[in-house]
Amino acid sequence: RGTAFFIKDDTLLTARHILVDNAGNNDDVTVKIGNKRVKCIVELIAEEEEPIDVVLLRTEKYKHGYWLSLLATVFNEERDLCIMGYPREIVEGEDIICIDVHDRIGTTRQDFDTAMVRTDSLALSSYKGFSGSPVLNEIGSVIGVTLKQLYGSLGYCSINNLKNRLKQHGVD
Repeated sequence: RGTAFFIKDDTLLTARHILVDNAGNNDDVTVKIGNKRVKCIVELIAEEEEPIDVVLLRTEKYKHGYWLSLLATVFNEERDLCIMGYPREIVEGEDIICIDVHDRIGTTRQDFDTAMVRTDSLALSSYKGFSGSPVLNEIGSVIGVTLKQLYGSLGYCSINNLKNRLKQHGVD
């Protein structure tokens, strides 16, 4: 289990590894949106052997009225950010929680290109449930997707790193 978020009225973005045992390209998955279960089709944005851990989920009959805007921006150390997800440790994955973070280190890895550190006061020992969470800047634009737990911090793949792949799939 993890987090997915809308980037268009019929498209969600999430981490591929939360689906890996359940679905491949063009397979059906069901996601929970509020109290509804919504059928989605998995759309890979990279070949399975590539280290890009992000997928699109396209809804078939459901249209969402609100989605988050994407922003391709460059790494900025110590930038105030937040991630929003459904941690299993606190609320058993049922309620959304926001935690404050800072950009810490930019990398050249493809699976995640930025590491961040938490600056909130929540007593979390695990980040389970945050995979696929949006990384939001100070104005609420998505600048990345949370993917990895890294020794007390988190790694994310930036929208800047994903922008060309997303564009090939009709996401600007």
